[in-house]
Amino acid sequence: FSSAEMIKYANNAFLATKISFINSIANLCQKIPKSDIKTIAYAIGKDPRIGSSFLNSGPGFGGSCLPKDLSALIHFSNNNSFLQSIKNVNDEQPKKIIDIIQKMKVLKKGNTISVLGLAFKKNTDDVRYSRSIPFVELLLKKKINVKVHDPMALENFKKKFQDKIQYCKTALSCIEASDCCVIMTGWDEYGKIRSEYFKEKMKQPNVVDAQRILKPEKFSEISFQAIGLGN
Repeated sequence: FSSAEMIKYANNAFLATKISFINSIANLCQKIPKSDIKTIAYAIGKDPRIGSSFLNSGPGFGGSCLPKDLSALIHFSNNNSFLQSIKNVNDEQPKKIIDIIQKMKVLKKGNTISVLGLAFKKNTDDVRYSRSIPFVELLLKKKINVKVHDPMALENFKKKFQDKIQYCKTALSCIEASDCCVIMTGWDEYGKIRSEYFKEKMKQPNVVDAQRILKPEKFSEISFQAIGLGN
């Protein structure tokens, strides 16, 4: 029984490790011109000793399993430094997205930022440990007006933030009149939004693709940033 329990915890901790690792490399890519974490992740994923699963850079991991089991191992191991570092990377990832927005010079009091995606992953309404939660909290601390959309998770997100933010029924109404749009969950419908929609709808066409679901070459006409894209 003890081994079976440890298998579960170790498995989820290892998956969390892969995500925090690739996010750490993605953050380095931000500082290296013409580097792209998607190319790097694809290449190292071809190594059978590594594998391609859970090598998608982004806002970090959430949900009911990985954060909980990693925290349990940290507690049981008396704050093992390696395990703690995995959690620290994940905790810091929303701040890395804030840094990207800061460089766009739109992180100003009274500006509006649209957040597309609230669930911890696509195809679920689960917002437990979703990275969108601390991200929105950081925006609110900076007195930013926040608009949000998610195909399934709006009601669950509303339980957390109540009337502090604006909830939108469609992605396009969410980006309307905003100064920046951040894609936080990789829903398929967000990947289909074309650059001209951002130009037409937004006050300022600034886009941050935190999930890497858009092709950068198709967004050269707007202010476009993506996690792990060294530009």
